[in-house]
Amino acid sequence: MNVLHIGNTAAIPKTLRDGLREDGIPSDIMTFYPDVLEQGTDFPHPYPTWVRVNPPLFAALRMYHLLKTATHYDILHFHAFGGITFYADYPLWRALGKRIVLHYHGTELRRFGRELPCAKFAHKRYVSTPDLLNFAPEVTWLPSPMPLQEFSVVGVEPKDPGEPIIIVNAVASEQHGMAHKGLAIVRKAVSNVQASGYPIEFRNLVGTPYSEALTHYQQADIIIGQTHIGWYGKFEAECMAFGKPVITYIDPTVIDLVPSLDSVPVAPIHRDDVASLETQIIALVQDPAMRHDLGYAGRRYVEQWHDATKVMATLKCDYETIMHK
Repeated sequence: MNVLHIGNTAAIPKTLRDGLREDGIPSDIMTFYPDVLEQGTDFPHPYPTWVRVNPPLFAALRMYHLLKTATHYDILHFHAFGGITFYADYPLWRALGKRIVLHYHGTELRRFGRELPCAKFAHKRYVSTPDLLNFAPEVTWLPSPMPLQEFSVVGVEPKDPGEPIIIVNAVASEQHGMAHKGLAIVRKAVSNVQASGYPIEFRNLVGTPYSEALTHYQQADIIIGQTHIGWYGKFEAECMAFGKPVITYIDPTVIDLVPSLDSVPVAPIHRDDVASLETQIIALVQDPAMRHDLGYAGRRYVEQWHDATKVMATLKCDYETIMHK
């Protein structure tokens, strides 16, 4: 079999593609948006904004490229709205004998609060974070894969008195960060803590190329993730893999959606709450042992849930199953 990933959300398709290639399974990525994070794609079609805001034109161009390329693949693995809007092309791919995988990454479910009708044409459906099971309870959670050999444990080092504590937050864009990640809350809390006299160097990464962002993650003493969604994303998971302490909002009811999941080793805050975020920042700034312990607990958690070897084994098994349907 061979696999075409459509879309490259948070470099998750890249990790899946590379894992498949390592196992001798041909796999490529097609995208229709500018690769601002430089995550890599095999069939790039980076249409400008004026095309993307014209739905009929954008849909027609995407369909043209898909028909030109996707017909040569057995499995079409769509990420978010990687194909035609509202999955309207799924019946056609079914008719052409293609196996369809739909991989939800967040906004496309939260925007509507439910699955859209054509999504049911997919042979297999995944969510990248378990909070999305609230909108699609019949779907499978596939933890975002992490090639752990590329994420050596860095941990955190003790700082000399007065030496700045480096805090890192990263979002794909200003708009996305404000709308979905609580970026305004993060900036307010950090500003308040800095104003209180704590030595903090805040690195607020917005649309930073992926390879450059990884360097900042490794240099961080504290990571601040999202304050709004209720689960950690790829950014937080990568930082946990490096052994960095993470502050983020975890909705405790989401943990109940995964019976085998007990807890997530992060410094928790209340949803979009500046005060609780300030409290956790100050606690971690003042306590290097807490930073160390939380960072290594995060690494062990990532090894348990996000090891790419384990995730790829699940994915390949599912691929084999749908190929024989």
